[in-house]
Amino acid sequence: MAAFGLSVALFLFWSLLGWAALAALHSRRNLLHNLLLAPAVGVAATLLPVFWLNRLGLPVRYAGPLVTILLLAAAIFLLYRFRTPLPLRRLLPFAAVLLVALLLAGHPLLRFGFDWVSYGSDDMANYVLAAHRFHDYGFFALPDGDALLHNRDTSLYYWFMHAVIGDRPGSELLLAWLMSLTRLNGLQVFMPLILALHLALVAAAGALAGRSPRARTAALLTCFLVACSSLTTLGVVYQLIAQTFGLALLCAAGALILPPLPVRRGPWRYGLLGATVLSALLVVYPEVVPFLALAFVLSATIQTLRRRLALPTLLWPLTTLSLFCVLFLNRYLLTALVFIQKAIGKIQPADLRYSLFPFYLLPSGLANLWGFLALSQTTFAEPWLSLAIAAGALLLILAAAAAAWQTWLGQPIAALATVLLAATILFFVRRNDFGLFKVTMFLQPFVLGVLVTAWLRLAGRRA
Repeated sequence: MAAFGLSVALFLFWSLLGWAALAALHSRRNLLHNLLLAPAVGVAATLLPVFWLNRLGLPVRYAGPLVTILLLAAAIFLLYRFRTPLPLRRLLPFAAVLLVALLLAGHPLLRFGFDWVSYGSDDMANYVLAAHRFHDYGFFALPDGDALLHNRDTSLYYWFMHAVIGDRPGSELLLAWLMSLTRLNGLQVFMPLILALHLALVAAAGALAGRSPRARTAALLTCFLVACSSLTTLGVVYQLIAQTFGLALLCAAGALILPPLPVRRGPWRYGLLGATVLSALLVVYPEVVPFLALAFVLSATIQTLRRRLALPTLLWPLTTLSLFCVLFLNRYLLTALVFIQKAIGKIQPADLRYSLFPFYLLPSGLANLWGFLALSQTTFAEPWLSLAIAAGALLLILAAAAAAWQTWLGQPIAALATVLLAATILFFVRRNDFGLFKVTMFLQPFVLGVLVTAWLRLAGRRA
């Protein structure tokens, strides 16, 4: 139960931090929306100070407890200062859905505790080893040559990955932060951490779908569908921690940044809050930032054409957002941009003779996309296979139509869904098997949310 409780405690801690930040910087017009955003905002606020101090040379074993104490003190002060009421009764259905999400993805924690390593994938090994280096050394600290030569500390090799090559370090730093608080090793706390991030993703997806105060039902249904999504859960149990963390931040960034801008209390507050989440996203998973940028351009263009947005009104909010991002990331911003450029350069056709991820290049991929057919299932009786493929194709067509319609109406989640669906077509046409495999997992929160918002709007029109 201790490992299971750690996931819950992490989620509540980030919720507290995020709720305090949103009370100070965001509109109070939709308190439920703020509560759903709070965990993602809180984990972003946790990561950035750890990132700054580690790059200044302080090992996370010292930085982690210091940052936690200061953040907790700041949150208590802000909550006392602004005294925002908690809509607890409205939150109860969401708490039930989050519990479902935790049990569906993380029930082995109840049996194995800190010994659960799920698939024990290569990704997990890399994240854990890199986290141990951050825990014990500063970001740029030169590794001991003798220890490298005699392979006495494998974690030291990850100096090349982060300090030299410039790979994204966010998930490893957060893992090192948790190690510094619990005094457990990376293998023990990895699964509790990724499950807490999964809960933050489920909540942030609901916040993105329910940005309007009248969209409580859309938020709740989106949270439930994302909690039940087989591909989203696969990302958790397959230990893709940067993906889970990054998608939570992408949903939160979309809810905070995409037009129509939720600016109610001054552009600098919008810039500070948006930059906190966007900067953390660039540290954690910069390869999805182009999707956010394209969704912003698409949404702003459509709302301008519909005369619902004047482009000059974006000037000050975007200026403050950009300035805070530069302030928060400094030289790392260039590193992140280079990383994004390299990721875009990898969109090349694959040699399908050696494909490891052929799932979505086959007709059965349409069924895999919606969880009608497991990725590991190689045989399926007819006519059920054909029916599953047909149902998947129909849902994909409906999702594309719903995304286009809702984007025209100004739904932020629809703009992101439209961009990701377009990316899916691009990867399919280019026969990029790995890229297609990844983007189908990215799609889940957005395509499920846009189907919910479109269905509810149609139901409302008939009512």
